[in-house]
Amino acid sequence: MSSLSDITRGADGHFLAARFADLVCYYYVNQESEANFRHFRDWTAQLEVECPRGTGSLIWVDAIAARHPPSDLVRQRYADLSAQNEKRQFAQVSIIQAEGFAGATVRAVLTSLTLIRRVSFPQYVTQDALDGVRWLLGKMPPDPLRPSVKEVRYFFQQTLSEYRQTHPQ
Repeated sequence: MSSLSDITRGADGHFLAARFADLVCYYYVNQESEANFRHFRDWTAQLEVECPRGTGSLIWVDAIAARHPPSDLVRQRYADLSAQNEKRQFAQVSIIQAEGFAGATVRAVLTSLTLIRRVSFPQYVTQDALDGVRWLLGKMPPDPLRPSVKEVRYFFQQTLSEYRQTHPQ
């Protein structure tokens, strides 16, 4: 692995994804475009070199982005990309931080979809980032160089917080 972390802001600065060790986080921040999708596709292609054993994935939707879900087309494009990389995935957690009935509904629907979809890796849906990271690291193969659960959660949360300071929506 050439570096411990990498953050990308996409083609226009309004997109966010990050890698910390062999963990990859796609943040839905409500700024989708074809150029950003291509950028993310190309960025993830580098993971074969950066993380040759494979990766664990996080999909992070904060309370701000949860108010504006992605379009069906955007969801399908990312689902197709995920399917192309399925053999390189150890596990995937979706962190949906929306509150109340709407947040509970989204988490319930995603949980149901994980039961229906036939993928080769375990999936989990949660509201709590620490819970999600703990679950994900529990599904990953051992790696003495991988940061701790709290370090991973802090890195990904801080990455999103810094983005939100310049893109509050």
